[in-house]
Amino acid sequence: VWRASLAELFGTGVLVFAMDTIVISSYETQIKTPNLIISALVSLAVTLIVLAIVPISGGHVNPAITIVAALMGLVSLSRAAIYVLAQCLGAIAGALALKAVVNSTIQSNFSLGGCTINIVAPGPNGPIEIGLETAQALWMEIICTFVFLFISVRTAFDKRQAKSLGQIPICAILGLSAGLVVFISTTVTATKGYGGVGMNPARCLGPALIRGGHLWAAHWLFWVGPVTASLSFVLFTKIIPREHLECFEIKQKKNYLNNMWRAAFTELVATSCLLFTLTISIISCLESHEAEPKLLVPLAVFLVAFFFLLTTIPLSGGHMSPIFSFIAALKGVITLVRALFYVIAQCLGSILAYLVIRCVMDVSAEEKFSLGGCMVNRDDEGISTRNALILEFSCTFVVLFLAVTVAFDQRRFKELGLLMICVILAGAMALAIFMSIYVTGRPGYGGVGLNPARCLGPALLRGGELWNGHWVFWVGPFLACVVYYGYSLTLPKKNRRQKMKRKTDDLL
Repeated sequence: VWRASLAELFGTGVLVFAMDTIVISSYETQIKTPNLIISALVSLAVTLIVLAIVPISGGHVNPAITIVAALMGLVSLSRAAIYVLAQCLGAIAGALALKAVVNSTIQSNFSLGGCTINIVAPGPNGPIEIGLETAQALWMEIICTFVFLFISVRTAFDKRQAKSLGQIPICAILGLSAGLVVFISTTVTATKGYGGVGMNPARCLGPALIRGGHLWAAHWLFWVGPVTASLSFVLFTKIIPREHLECFEIKQKKNYLNNMWRAAFTELVATSCLLFTLTISIISCLESHEAEPKLLVPLAVFLVAFFFLLTTIPLSGGHMSPIFSFIAALKGVITLVRALFYVIAQCLGSILAYLVIRCVMDVSAEEKFSLGGCMVNRDDEGISTRNALILEFSCTFVVLFLAVTVAFDQRRFKELGLLMICVILAGAMALAIFMSIYVTGRPGYGGVGLNPARCLGPALLRGGELWNGHWVFWVGPFLACVVYYGYSLTLPKKNRRQKMKRKTDDLL
């Protein structure tokens, strides 16, 4: 235990020193996109640190992860307590090391890179507090930590997936997930004085103890938020389906009804987390002040879709969109009843996601991006409903043709493996998004929806112009599903494919 605890102590110390140095250095360079640089470097730092100590201690370096591991029975409660103590001591050591190497001006300006929700700044009538409200910051802490646990720790703690993927991909997923969440949390609020989510109580504790002052203001939420998220995540793992799907097809079993309810609940939670992360990521890219911010959008779509598909395909099939549930039902992959429950869960998940986004998003950003909703012709600067319908149909068919053809084929699924299937699905979605946002060149058109549930949530909550042409985001994808299903009937059957493969092998 003491060897593992020392690894956690030094690992957390290096993490705090590295992350706080990254924050300070990125803002000191005065580049236009410090948040993007911070997230990229945080991803690299977390990946390398976890990779270094995961064979020794499991690579927690975060009390939230240790709590999850203890509640899931992966480590004992006594070991977990020692780990948390070691992580806190490591964070203090990292903050002390940082204080020793930076000058007093940087210490004052950046508060040792600590966790803050507001600061005191000069105002027209004296000093004023600027930053986030406590409730907003707490929601951000809970949701972002839960999303991080969902898309990375869920995969890392699944023995079957961890063994299948290997140590390096798992560590990379942890690092990229952390960087992604840091990026969206520091961009979506658009509020000076808020330092982004902590997600790691130990990381926030070190600078608070060493620097003090306003770092103690609402410091409790950097503990309550992650701990609440950890407890919620563990509860979620108790509800998700017990069976581990090897591919998209779900077979009838004795406990089929029970598993269906569990899978539908998984779809609700997964869709909610996906749409929260995806919407905030897209808005963050557009607000990044890059010369061509739209070029970042497909990359964000790819990363977010990949993480969620990798996590949810073994649980529920990873639909998270009425399109995939509908085509799965047409092709007999799932029953019509299961598809109906999935679609209802996805729509409820969308509403929940955008309710949370509305709570944490800056008011000006909500107005500017219409809550991240699907727009056809905003302020008469978009496209006609006819063109939007054609785009929705075409781009959805591209996704189905490129990705679903492979993903729903059991033989090819097993040949390629889960990781490559997720790459293909996420890549097809990113390609479709990229084509739609550039082909029209119209600022009033928000691009294809590819997910009717994603368009429904903002329309219900915000209304207004989001209802103009809303029907195309349902009719287009469902028409594409019907046409694709007709096309799939012309494809060679399993036995015929095997004969063709044997003939091809003989020719070669």
